[in-house]
Amino acid sequence: MAALLPLVIFAFARPMLGCRSFGTLASMKFLLASAELRAMFEVANRYAAGASSVHELNGAICNARDMATAADADAAVISLLDDWRRMVNRRWNEWGLEKQPISEEEFQAWLREQLVNPEHAG
Repeated sequence: MAALLPLVIFAFARPMLGCRSFGTLASMKFLLASAELRAMFEVANRYAAGASSVHELNGAICNARDMATAADADAAVISLLDDWRRMVNRRWNEWGLEKQPISEEEFQAWLREQLVNPEHAG
C-alpha cells in the first residue's frame, strides 16, 4: 500500500492540477515532490492515530512545501500545503501569537477530513 501512495496522491491531485497524462510538465514536477508529500501524509496519519507530534507534522509540511517550491509545483499544490501549514500553526500556536488558535479536537476533526476522501469512505 505504501508503495502505491504516490500514485494515489497523483490520481487525486491530477484533476486539481489539470494534468492530462504522466508526461506533462506539471505531473513531472508533482512526482518530484511526491516523496515529501507521501512523508507528510504518513506523518499526518500517525498524528491522527496519536503516534506523532504537531512538531513532526509541521516539519513534514515544511519539507513538502520547500520541495514543491523548488520543483516549481503548480499553484494549487502550494496553496494546499500553505493551508495545512496555517492549520498546524493555529493548533501549535508555538509563541502564543495566533489570533485564532484551535483546540486539539478541532484540529483532529479537520485533519481527518483532509485524510478521508468521501467518495471512498465506506
